[in-house]
Amino acid sequence: MTVSKFELDIPFETKKIELKQFLNDGAQAESWLKTIAGFANGDGGDIYVGINDAKESIGLTKDLVDKQVQLFHRNVKTHLSPLPKYDFSYHQIAYNLYVIQIHIHPSQELPVVLSMHGVPAIYVRDEGQNRAANRQEIVNLVLRSNQDKFDTSETNIKYRKEDFTRLFKTFENMNGHPLNDKILHSHRFFDEEGNLRKGAILFKDDYCDNLTALKVTKWFGFSKGVNTFQKLLDIKENILESIDKVMETIRNHISYIEIKLDEGRKSEPDYPIRSIFEGVVNAFAHKNYYYEDAIIEIDLFLDRLEITSPGGMTNHILLNEEKDIANILPTRRNEIICEILNITKYMEKEGSGFDKISQDYAYMPKEKKPFVTSKENYFTLTLPNIHFTQPLTNEEDNPHITCFNYNLLTKKQRDILSYCYFKPRTIEEIASYLKVSVSTHLRKNILYPLVDSDLLIRNESLKADLYYTNHDLVKLA
Repeated sequence: MTVSKFELDIPFETKKIELKQFLNDGAQAESWLKTIAGFANGDGGDIYVGINDAKESIGLTKDLVDKQVQLFHRNVKTHLSPLPKYDFSYHQIAYNLYVIQIHIHPSQELPVVLSMHGVPAIYVRDEGQNRAANRQEIVNLVLRSNQDKFDTSETNIKYRKEDFTRLFKTFENMNGHPLNDKILHSHRFFDEEGNLRKGAILFKDDYCDNLTALKVTKWFGFSKGVNTFQKLLDIKENILESIDKVMETIRNHISYIEIKLDEGRKSEPDYPIRSIFEGVVNAFAHKNYYYEDAIIEIDLFLDRLEITSPGGMTNHILLNEEKDIANILPTRRNEIICEILNITKYMEKEGSGFDKISQDYAYMPKEKKPFVTSKENYFTLTLPNIHFTQPLTNEEDNPHITCFNYNLLTKKQRDILSYCYFKPRTIEEIASYLKVSVSTHLRKNILYPLVDSDLLIRNESLKADLYYTNHDLVKLA
């Protein structure tokens, strides 16, 4: 065995360190077996054997070291499944006295289950202690497992060229030459028997199921807590069709401003179109399709656009509003889906999407930089509205606005559009703000003309009608 001098830097138990005087056998082995299971179900850890309750290194003789190692092997193989990976190191503290270090690797096959007395249980590791995993933690362990990737899994559905006309047409348009079966087979689109992989099914012309479900919602405020929203798109179609429809929908519902140039003018959108496209493609490419009923959500707020895809990062790294997105290491969850998006030119080389988004926002100040949030079960890309300047705390204020027929509106109509810009209002609130009574004149001569011209939107689905300004036609001045 390999022996080294021992010096424990952290003489207490942590999330990744457990200290034992010796390993018990029989029913008393359950305590340290829970630790093994907790380490394997988490980020791994080390058990040091030969350290007493006072955290002093007392060591074990060579004979006892051999017995402890055999005891460890026997109990782990008997009570843990699947078998976690582990390594031994031996540290000499005095003549013929050693501390055993057992390093437990994070398991690639999850969850690791401990069975004692015929009762299976799943444990996770907290700071210095083990506990039974709750339901959500067990679900997350299953989803994190290094199982067969969803899109490479086999099906019994036969490949037929006529089922993929959209894919073939897109490939030829983007590459200048036709797609053929040989190319698809080289990307594992179907197996030697002609059976489609699961990822391939998501490109079928007639695909319509929850795996590609997506919705686009426009919120008339800064959060989903506002009462008024507009559902822009709710679809379940093949991936290529879905991406194209999302982009068309967003182009038609974001605002544009006119920029004066030395020669003429140009129309600039609130969000770089390329960044939106890269974010949408990324959402389909890296979604965890084992979350069968979880959908991709795209939310348009006054100050930002959020693209949320089910499933965290494949390397399990957690991020919170990380703005250095160009340096986020790319890892593919769905090889076949990514390869098909690549050959159809929807996606370029791995990791280039975030590089493009960073380039699009390179000239923006820090507070306008895009950012990523990644949790265990979702991944969100946030793109700031590059033209939004209204402070987030001023929802109750009445901003200066403009629209195509601004000069034709009465002062009261302009005031209504400003008053309803950040918050939906009832007719009673509008009347109170204008210091008039709720009357036929208010409705027919002031309010309804704004609704008829689409400058003001009326939501009649609630108990009381709510009016809010249409941000597609009315802009902040």
